[in-house]
Amino acid sequence: MNDFEYLEPATVAEACAMLKRYGGEARPYAGGAYLSIVMKQGLIRPKALVNIKKIQELKGIRFDPSEGFVIGALATHRELETSQLIREKLPILCAVEREVANIRVRNVGTVGGNLASGEPLTDLSQIFIALDGRAKIAGPNGSRIIPVEELARIQAEQTGQQQGTPVQYVPYPVGLPAAPAPVAPPPAQPAATPAKP
Repeated sequence: MNDFEYLEPATVAEACAMLKRYGGEARPYAGGAYLSIVMKQGLIRPKALVNIKKIQELKGIRFDPSEGFVIGALATHRELETSQLIREKLPILCAVEREVANIRVRNVGTVGGNLASGEPLTDLSQIFIALDGRAKIAGPNGSRIIPVEELARIQAEQTGQQQGTPVQYVPYPVGLPAAPAPVAPPPAQPAATPAKP
């Protein structure tokens, strides 16, 4: 692993300024479940890690009837798995989280890191896409809200262009609708007619 500078911003604006200062040579860092692996493999060699763990506005899980769910980018897999709020209102997400890796990874891996990794088969991107989730991202030119599906596409394009292309934004919370569209049950099978003797 190469040497790198370690930075600790207190706000999203500071984090974005640090990412901009390094011109694509810095990476945001929270749980590090994915980032530490690719750094050890030498797939990415950032000049700086921007530790976003202390940014309060990126934490928490809440529900508002008009907004829906807001899941902080720093919420860990374990927080989602054990959240009473998620269990009551979105039990499918708790069920998915119980299957993520192992307890060690669930304790440190974050929602933002999972989505920002760009891995097409990450545990959360698929479920958030199915639930019409939206991600707020912040970069040097401001923030915007995009569908999680678009975030996944952006990451796939970056990965296709160059392995380890740095993330140029700080992931904010993910929003899910207050009443996600119900999943349609499979069609009923017609009753079997007994054979005539």
